[in-house]
Amino acid sequence: MAGKFNRHGCVDYPFRVLRCRRCGLHRTDPPPYQGLADAERFYSQGSGGGEGEALDLTGEIDPEMQALASRLAEDILRQLAPFASAGRLLDVGCSTGALLAAAQQHGYEVAGVEVNQAAAQYARQRTGAPVATGSLESEELPERSFDVITLNHVFEHVVDPPALLARIQALLKPGGLLFIGVPNFAGLMRQLHRENWYGLSPNYHLWQFTPPTLARLISDAGYRVERINTRGNMEYEFGGGWRGLVRQAVCTAGTLLARGDNLALIARSPV
Repeated sequence: MAGKFNRHGCVDYPFRVLRCRRCGLHRTDPPPYQGLADAERFYSQGSGGGEGEALDLTGEIDPEMQALASRLAEDILRQLAPFASAGRLLDVGCSTGALLAAAQQHGYEVAGVEVNQAAAQYARQRTGAPVATGSLESEELPERSFDVITLNHVFEHVVDPPALLARIQALLKPGGLLFIGVPNFAGLMRQLHRENWYGLSPNYHLWQFTPPTLARLISDAGYRVERINTRGNMEYEFGGGWRGLVRQAVCTAGTLLARGDNLALIARSPV
């Protein structure tokens, strides 16, 4: 796949999505950054801490974005509920703390990691929880100390996914849970929007996942996949007119056909 991306403030941003012939995994070319240090510099800049909740230049969160992030956080906790309902939860790429705050209300003891300094500070003030500023790869955390680790729309940004999965496995208690949410490259909305699909974001995303490629990557890292599903529309608003109706219909069909925009996986670490 190749084209020019016109979203996220980009104008005719040229990119390709390349597919590995061996494992089927897709990656962005050219990558938006090179190596972990470059990635940390890339995401530590600016005022925002994430795509779900954006801090404006005054350090305040847009109320609509905050409400959306809170709804998404509750949805993640509902997906986790059949497998875990309490314990220590670490949110990697926690942004301004929507999931941390929601998890606290559900009885979790929470901690976060966030590379953006402004967002990390906001999350600490919001929740009173320990939030490390940096990447999970560079932070020192106690091993085998978490019951649940979450990465919601973070894994597609990671420089070395297998290395991060090994790091997470070391931090999880035996049998602990991993939640990963990413854009679904096999979704119907991607086919509708093609090179301007919101989930591509080639100026941010290194990787594109489908249910089989994500499940294989997780299984190869030693985890047992408990659940994988797709749903919804990454853009959350369909717009008006006939185009909005088409988007809404495609979104509904995608969810019913297991080809939704959002891909979520829950896996368990080895006992």
